[in-house]
Amino acid sequence: MKNFSVMQGLCVEGHKDLDFADIHIGEDNRLFIDPARVHLAALAGDSWAKCAVELLDSFFDALFNAAKKRDLQAIRRLIEKACGEMNETHLGMSHNQPAGNGASFTLIYPAIQQIVEQGLFEQGCLVGLEDVPIWTKGIDADRLSDWVTNIIWPVLEDFTLFQYQKYDLPLKNSRKVVRRAWNPYSATWENTSTHTIVCAGHSILLCPKRFLCEHLLFGTDDFLRTEVLEYRQRWHLDTKSNLCGQRMRNNGSVTYTPPTKKELMHCEVEGYGHLAYLLLYAKDHPEFIQQYHKRHEYQPGNDKWFIGDEKLDQILYP
Repeated sequence: MKNFSVMQGLCVEGHKDLDFADIHIGEDNRLFIDPARVHLAALAGDSWAKCAVELLDSFFDALFNAAKKRDLQAIRRLIEKACGEMNETHLGMSHNQPAGNGASFTLIYPAIQQIVEQGLFEQGCLVGLEDVPIWTKGIDADRLSDWVTNIIWPVLEDFTLFQYQKYDLPLKNSRKVVRRAWNPYSATWENTSTHTIVCAGHSILLCPKRFLCEHLLFGTDDFLRTEVLEYRQRWHLDTKSNLCGQRMRNNGSVTYTPPTKKELMHCEVEGYGHLAYLLLYAKDHPEFIQQYHKRHEYQPGNDKWFIGDEKLDQILYP
């Protein structure tokens, strides 16, 4: 399959000349929309990201409020209409033709229900949708990306139309469709009429580069190592546990050193599993998630959190 730029006859030398990911049309590209990156892009001043964040934050607020009330029917209604895979982005993990079964209700709802039943929402352990993969095995990069796409697709549609206008590309073979769209003002799903955007016979939605990733910024293992294990290191040092190292100084005093993370992984985590161990120590410490977000704060002029043009070239121009 050919890239969008080739099919549209755009004269570009790579992603340095584009604002979007130059996807292969007609197959899934191994990239994902990461809500954490969308939020960071908004803080960096990206106007498209700001529009997407308005939708994401509104949806999460509705989910959060329903979860605090343990209103599973309201949660079901919210999630049911946000599920499914929008193949128009051509992002994800499917081989050959997109399969269309990414963020299914049978995968998303049980994962959220489990988080609700554990009381993680009301304990303040989630700040946004980007935190959901930390607390569940059921939602990975592919499924979270599909879920987010269903919420922000109107922004992607406007972005795609803007690119067509920018390059003076014709809008051919579009057809009228009715889709569910999240209304951030009424905090409800509404049916809305729109037209498909077509390239080489395939419906498409282009995606801003800064929205995308190969791997999610937030995840169970990273959160475990950076927040929980550091907390446990401090605990062992404060209590001078038998896992601490000891060194006798010349004056006869003893200096204690905390166990390494590798030692804690072997002595503590292996008996539980990563997620179970995380829940054991982190569910009563909402400050952990606040600290975790601070580790990933946007820094003006620093693009380390965003996928670079060279990396996109490697992925999409093999």
